Amino acid sequence: MPADYVQWSTSGQVRAAYILGGDRAMPRIGLGFDHFASASFTEGGDTFARLDVNAEGRNGAR
Repeated sequence: MPADYVQWSTSGQVRAAYILGGDRAMPRIGLGFDHFASASFTEGGDTFARLDVNAEGRNGAR
């Protein structure tokens, strides 16, 4: 699995995943992006999973 591909599995229902990049916060359900700073899953307003990533994308995105 490439270092710039991240996948989560949970036993509960994932309501939202946020990709945070600069001043943007985009809600996502599936994750398979070239580059991102961090990701958080929230359930009922509580963050139950977070991963900070600093990886260069396949296209050299920074």
